[in-house]
Amino acid sequence: MWLIQDIAWYWFGRSLATANLAYFSINLLLFLIPRFLPRAFEKYFREMGENESKMAEDKRFAAANKTKSADKKAA
Repeated sequence: MWLIQDIAWYWFGRSLATANLAYFSINLLLFLIPRFLPRAFEKYFREMGENESKMAEDKRFAAANKTKSADKKAA
């Protein structure tokens, strides 16, 4: 009696694990990667471009201030 029940639970566990693996794989490969990854990259690179433009603006501002302070010292 216990032998048949043990075999049934064994195969139930294996089939449940297989179904879980299939669900996870489909979710990852058909939903998460194609939908989430492009949005994440777009957001990352958009923010990176904003940061680079802000740093360039800060460098121009600092360079302009250096020339103004150098003019005041020379005068």
